Amino acid sequence: MSVGELIDNTKCFREVSETCIYATVSPDAQGAQMLVSEFVSAALTLIKFFVIMGASDMSDSMLSMINSARCAMSSGFENVWMLLMAVYHFALQFGFEQSIIDFMNWLYPQVCTCTEDATMIAMLLLYQEASTGMDTARFERFDTCSEAVLAHKLIVKYRSSQQMDLYMISQGEAANLEYYFTRMQKKIAEWNHADGIYD
Repeated sequence: MSVGELIDNTKCFREVSETCIYATVSPDAQGAQMLVSEFVSAALTLIKFFVIMGASDMSDSMLSMINSARCAMSSGFENVWMLLMAVYHFALQFGFEQSIIDFMNWLYPQVCTCTEDATMIAMLLLYQEASTGMDTARFERFDTCSEAVLAHKLIVKYRSSQQMDLYMISQGEAANLEYYFTRMQKKIAEWNHADGIYD
């Protein structure tokens, strides 16, 4: 499925999927948490999808900026449910809580549909990442919100890869020089995209 076809098949905020059309949210902490966490989860998947699809046109600085936005969303937005409940209780105090309930019950089926789209997109991401080893290194920054943790992770992976190579050589499995050379080319290409951490 091409990217255009995938986007054409998504329903997020355009229509409501059949499985979500009757979904409602209870006006309590659990309902608000469900609404917000599902929204954040779908948004994070969609961010990663659009980054992967447009990666060839993005600089490493732009990828870092997008990851910063992703980190802000994952760390701070999860708690928006408390603000939502505060608004609900304010409305309850002044007698217009039904407007908040109606809004939540309009929003949740939309979010539910986006979550279904995000799940479909996640399946595509798994395929995309598995088939583009060189691109994977550029997107490892999306696994963490800390540059120090990213650097540590890349060093750990580098050392692990070296250990694997030594093991393969000791077992005689590197006798196929073409295989070994291809493996080393791929690793060098990945490291070259890792923001110069090994420079």
